[in-house]
Amino acid sequence: MAVLTEREFDNCLNEVFLRAAAKRFDAVSTDDLLPLSWKCRRQCAKMLANPRKFALRYHEPLAHKLQRWTVAAVLLLVLCGYTVLFVPQVRVWAINILSAWHEEYLEYSFTYKGTKVELTLPEIEVTYMTQGYVLVCDETWLGLSRSIEYNNVEDVMLFIDVAVVMDGMDRYFNNEYQKMQYVNLADGTEASLLEAVEEGRTSSLVWTNKAGTIAFSIVGRLPKEEMLKIANGIICK
Repeated sequence: MAVLTEREFDNCLNEVFLRAAAKRFDAVSTDDLLPLSWKCRRQCAKMLANPRKFALRYHEPLAHKLQRWTVAAVLLLVLCGYTVLFVPQVRVWAINILSAWHEEYLEYSFTYKGTKVELTLPEIEVTYMTQGYVLVCDETWLGLSRSIEYNNVEDVMLFIDVAVVMDGMDRYFNNEYQKMQYVNLADGTEASLLEAVEEGRTSSLVWTNKAGTIAFSIVGRLPKEEMLKIANGIICK
């Protein structure tokens, strides 16, 4: 169904105004007019409610509109800030919303506290790997960290990272599509599982040894059970 364009709507209004000014408004025929869009009907309602105000706003320069919108936005921000600062219930409500959003959509970070004892990375052996994955890369950096990469026939990567815990060391994981939960490994060690909530997304399993000196992480498109099997199969010699 065809609708009036902005130019056609302007021409229609001009025609109506001219005939109304000539006291021939009843002569205006609507049979040959295209149906008005929702936007045009809304403009007509505003025009009929207050023609002078409509005319001033319709021809208002863009710079004036931007200035008016900016003032309104600033006033709204000031009002929201005042409400959050001085109304405890609103402040608690806002903090809860922001906390829930942060937990669900921002990256998750792990900050470790190191030890004064100088440590070196122990020898790591991966005794279990999900069927179909083959080793493609195994690199050690300065005797402090090791990155092991696997790949399968569908070109899906799996990463195992091991690192000596140093004071203030951070690890970040984007958990926009992951749900956080705590799990226990076979030896009782608590681990953080960021499990994918959508098919095709990666999951992450993060933990440290019981002494808190070595940090581990597994990242891949695997179910929870397989992630735990791999983790339980990692041996420090």
